[in-house]
Amino acid sequence: MCWGCRAAALHPTPYILHRARAQAEFPARVFVGAVEQDKERNESCIDSTLPNFANVRVVAIPHTASKGPTYGRYLGSTMFRGEAFYLQLDSHTQLAPKWDSKLIAMLDTCDSPKPARPPPPAPPPRAPAAPGPPQVW
Repeated sequence: MCWGCRAAALHPTPYILHRARAQAEFPARVFVGAVEQDKERNESCIDSTLPNFANVRVVAIPHTASKGPTYGRYLGSTMFRGEAFYLQLDSHTQLAPKWDSKLIAMLDTCDSPKPARPPPPAPPPRAPAAPGPPQVW
């Protein structure tokens, strides 16, 4: 699993990491990769007190070396270590209870040894902007 660290202000990565473990039926079997593209190295959003912290892999680069989300996804793919399953998500993804077992059960129904994935989910809706003059950037 891989998340973009600063991608979603509504659901910061530490929350997603905790939630992924809490919602998994077998959390000890979940390995997480996080791509951090931060301004300062001391801004890490990975909590070393997470249960099964050894199952967390991190690639960290300065924000000035970032080349966008596609490059971040590529960096995430470099953390694959031959696990039986590989799932790449964004930091705003919400996971259902027993998501790990449910996804494996879904894969078992596929006729292909390498089933294709659907497009990434849409981000959660944002609150409407406060009325006022448009901002100029």
